[in-house]
Amino acid sequence: MATVSNSSRISGLASGLDVESIIDGLTQGTQTKISKAKQDLETLEWKKEAYQSITDALYSFQNTYCGSSNTAMLSVSDLKTLTATSSSGYITAATTENSISESLYISDIVSLASSAKVTSSSAVSAAPTFKGDLATLSALSGKSLNVTLDGTTKTLTFSDKSYSTFEDARTELQSLLNGAFGTGRVSVALNGNTFSLSTGNSILSLNNSGSEGNEVSTVLSFTDGASNRLALSSTVEESNLALSPGDTFSFTVNGENFSFSSSSSIQKIMNQINSSDAGVVMSYSKTTDTFTMVSSETGSASTVKLADTEGSFLSSIFGAGVYTNGSDAVLRVGFNGDTDESSLITLTRSSNTFDIDGTSYTLTGKASGTTAEEVSVSVGLDPEAAAAKVTKFIRRLQQSDENHFTEQALMKLCYDWLRPSDRRPKKRYDRQRD
Repeated sequence: MATVSNSSRISGLASGLDVESIIDGLTQGTQTKISKAKQDLETLEWKKEAYQSITDALYSFQNTYCGSSNTAMLSVSDLKTLTATSSSGYITAATTENSISESLYISDIVSLASSAKVTSSSAVSAAPTFKGDLATLSALSGKSLNVTLDGTTKTLTFSDKSYSTFEDARTELQSLLNGAFGTGRVSVALNGNTFSLSTGNSILSLNNSGSEGNEVSTVLSFTDGASNRLALSSTVEESNLALSPGDTFSFTVNGENFSFSSSSSIQKIMNQINSSDAGVVMSYSKTTDTFTMVSSETGSASTVKLADTEGSFLSSIFGAGVYTNGSDAVLRVGFNGDTDESSLITLTRSSNTFDIDGTSYTLTGKASGTTAEEVSVSVGLDPEAAAAKVTKFIRRLQQSDENHFTEQALMKLCYDWLRPSDRRPKKRYDRQRD
């Protein structure tokens, strides 16, 4: 009888034989072998993953605790970590495994290493000013302005009285400033019809106040927001420099050439100098209203050489300049506990951080005047660092059951790799590569 198979074929229609059943019967044994082979393959894959997990764990353990590199936590160099202890805050020390001096005695820090620098010889900003017209001076009565001194803002209002001379206005303004901030904090000078304000190292700014028509600026003109400090983000032309450098200017710093125009901001100029190969760092102090240019290097060989080649930008910000030469670090030292003056030697270094026999030292200061510091630095083994490493190793051993290998196996692994190199076995736990 004909049958309809799942493949929509009519089997045995002509012969009356069930061909598919016959084929299934003939191949059943072969199919069973194929299925078993697939199961065996899957089992082998599982074993491979399990073995890989174990070898990975052994590989990681070996490299972390027992490897031959300096990064291994139980390497000889790691367990022999050295530490340096200083008797004074004037010097700090850090050691390496190659340090050969057990102690260092520093009798005197003669000088610290410093950088060459140049600083403005005087304040660089123009003082805030007012300009008046004698014909309208009488209108000052009742007019107001805001004055900010070192962050404190006060509103000053001119008294309701007659102002017939510029001196009358100067006297009143001085009285108002004395009352607002204290006598002597702000001084008012008069030159013709121009009033100028000076504050020493204090920071001053002026702003309009009051309703339109009742502002001081309608009688005594001034720039709203005027200050006795530079605005670095403003252009050179608008930055309030006391001395104009000209419309275009060029200069050299340690032989590096620079060219700008008055439309460039001071901040842009500083950034280009600092990022150049001139080897200096230029900065502006708002507190002192001065510029400083410092060599990036320390030592007596460090230098800052400046020259205007067009215009007068450097002269505008430094004036004559106050130059300070760089200096070397100079110290008198004795080795391995020797403090006898006749045995001391003088060391000169261009930096405050230097190496002596494998130990790195950093000078952080010195005693005032000619006072000798008499600092002792001792170098020895660091037992706490070694104990911490061993403690971590033991804790890792105690977790060994989680990775299906015993503490004894791990100890044997470490023993093999802590033996002298010519007696070590070949690596048996390298990662399997696919």
